[in-house]
This record gives sequence, C-alpha cells and structure tokens, in this order.
Amino acid sequence: AMKRDERQNANMGLRQIAAALSGLGYTNLRDIAFEGGHYEVEATDPDGHNVKIYVNVVTGKVLRSKRED
Repeated sequence: AMKRDERQNANMGLRQIAAALSGLGYTNLRDIAFEGGHYEVEATDPDGHNVKIYVNVVTGKVLRSKRED
C-alpha cells in the first residue's frame, strides 16, 4: 500500500515555502507565483534588499535570488 500522502503532497505548499524562506531570514514575502516547476517570490533579504527568489517546489530549496532594487 502507498503511504497516504506520498504522491499527492510531493510539492511544498505556499505556507511551507513561506516558512522555509522566513527561516532563512527573508521578510516581507509578497507576490508568490508558481512558474513551471518553481515558485517565484518577491521578498526582502536579510540585508534589506528587495529580491526575487526562485524556489524548488519539491525541496523548498532556494535555486537563486536576484536583486530587484
């Protein structure tokens, strides 16, 4: 038998993504969008810069971030 939420819950939800980013020091999370295999999140990084963060939907790992300001 398959474990109950093995497949249906493979992707991380918005709440989990937000929690993971907050744990990394990002604040003011806004405009979270799902874009073909990753999330794009606009946020403020730990140094106070506005950034766009690209996040893997399965692992929640930050793929890259780029300054917006």
